[in-house]
Amino acid sequence: MIVKPNFPNNIFFLRFFLIAIIFFFSQPFKSSATTPDTFLNLEEIDQLTKSVITINQDSIDQSLEYLFKKNKSEKAIFGYSQRKIVNIFVNEKNKLDKYPYKTIIGMAYFEFFYAEQIKENNKQIKKFKDTYPKINKSTKKAVKNLYNLNEVRKKMRESIGLTLETDPKDVIKNYIILSKYLKNSEPKKIKLNEIEKKVNVYSQKITKFLSLYEQNIILKKQNRITNKIFLKNIKKNYKSLTIFNKKIEKLSGVEDKAVFLQILSENIYEIISTTHNNLISDSIEYNVALDSLYFANSLIKQTKAKIIKNNYEQIWPVDFKVEDSFDENELAELAKLNRKTKKIKFLNNNKLQSSTLNLINEGNYNINLIIDDIQNKFKIQIDAIKLNYATTDEMKNWNKSDWAKSWKGSIAKGLYDAEGNIINFSNQNIEDLRALLALNNFNTLMDNTELNNLDIETQDIQNSILDIKNSNISRILNQDFSITLDNYSKILAEDAINRFGDQFDAQTIKEIRDNANFDNLTTITNMEYGTNMTSEEYRSYWENAQYMNSTSTWGDVTRGVDLISNLSSFDAAAAAKELGADLQTVADSIAQAASVGISTDLEAAAKGLGYDSFSDAVSAYNAEHGTNYTEAEAKEALGQ
Repeated sequence: MIVKPNFPNNIFFLRFFLIAIIFFFSQPFKSSATTPDTFLNLEEIDQLTKSVITINQDSIDQSLEYLFKKNKSEKAIFGYSQRKIVNIFVNEKNKLDKYPYKTIIGMAYFEFFYAEQIKENNKQIKKFKDTYPKINKSTKKAVKNLYNLNEVRKKMRESIGLTLETDPKDVIKNYIILSKYLKNSEPKKIKLNEIEKKVNVYSQKITKFLSLYEQNIILKKQNRITNKIFLKNIKKNYKSLTIFNKKIEKLSGVEDKAVFLQILSENIYEIISTTHNNLISDSIEYNVALDSLYFANSLIKQTKAKIIKNNYEQIWPVDFKVEDSFDENELAELAKLNRKTKKIKFLNNNKLQSSTLNLINEGNYNINLIIDDIQNKFKIQIDAIKLNYATTDEMKNWNKSDWAKSWKGSIAKGLYDAEGNIINFSNQNIEDLRALLALNNFNTLMDNTELNNLDIETQDIQNSILDIKNSNISRILNQDFSITLDNYSKILAEDAINRFGDQFDAQTIKEIRDNANFDNLTTITNMEYGTNMTSEEYRSYWENAQYMNSTSTWGDVTRGVDLISNLSSFDAAAAAKELGADLQTVADSIAQAASVGISTDLEAAAKGLGYDSFSDAVSAYNAEHGTNYTEAEAKEALGQ
């Protein structure tokens, strides 16, 4: 059995940051002083020296030893870091796919490289401040280069849930631990045919041109470039995108990946063409334009598995156990990193929802049609989009049935009550639940305080949501519902108690009933297997505890069960796949869900994972794990 620890793969895209440093610019600090003449303002200058690593920190001696061996002097460390950066990201950049751990360790060296650049340019930073806003050309250029490097540093940290507020010694420690973890895998070369190679190249080109196009919008929004330069640059970028879109149209259609790339490119080109025409005619806000770029890039991420075939697959040793390779503190740090990547996923999902709603509200983007086209032709579910949105004016007038129709998920039906009687929901119950789930989802959109970290302006979307809430949601929630979400949660809890009540004492059953919600699935699992922890202890320990004798963790299985209980089988499987779950974890989640009375449509789940049928998924599982399950045996093993 091949062990595949559950760390998301999206962190590996960071290698592109270092190859194309000048392409990355994010949200500015609020200041009216930025102009094309100064490029930066004084508040941004202060950010350049924030959280910069220093050499005389005793607490990171162990990190220094790992990175630099005997090279402990400041001069030696800085020089060595620069050589490592060049070697990893320039001389051997083609090996990053083969050895992803090098990307992460390169990020650690980049922190020291950046510190050296700050030290060398301290006089230029001081001169910028002293002469602002009349800055000479050489000073402006030097400080602008530092700003670009700092944006790369921020992006690197943010990719694993860290910020410029994070202590630099903790940043280095996290990079080292993650790199050591990834180093345990071995690369397996994957042979690509000519079409697959060409598809990969064209896909990268699309991403590159979208990045350049987005960069210029951000620069103009931040008032760092003139309107003349802005229009010149976006016209150039759009022309390049048009050329490659035509090249993609001419790709051979005999390969599925080529066909999928053509579908994706067609939809992305439609989005960017709308944005481009609006920008040229000055009829669009920059925030909306950036929303369109974010939406386009999200489509690329959602469809990547169907289009891109990697040059290497990372294979983990059969006998690899993370606890054998790391001490207790390192395991705790890995657990934190895992939770941070989940938080990034949460933030990105909310960002996609808000961007989608903004574009639909703009009126001239065919977003719903594009979503349907991608989902139908790729046979995937964009799980972040839980509602079929409409414009603000339309949603303000929605009634209960409209909200019910908008809900794209499903609900658990046929549960048991406290007496063991099966509860069959009426059509009215189901419609009310769908409406409540949709209303609840919309009501909590953008409520989380961490959403302030998003790289887009959120005020417009918050105003739209508030407008809809004030005119619509409160009124609808005051109507009579045949069943409420609270009651639905209590029915779920009673169903579980009915099935496993003989394994719980009276206090446990009382606790489940007193806190009746979807989280009870984790509590039940905790109790069922003899643990005696508080909820906080449970979450901390079980997040990375081994599930049964499997390669899955209890945290991943619990989330999998929660997905199945909240979504349709297709949606749950597609969401699990997007979250990085492998076949083993999905299988464990389905079996565990069955044990608490939640059934899974195996055919739909298989399709959500990207297979044509459940039989194909079983074959893939057998190939991956060296087993020989028949379709019938697999269904039995999954509790179906």
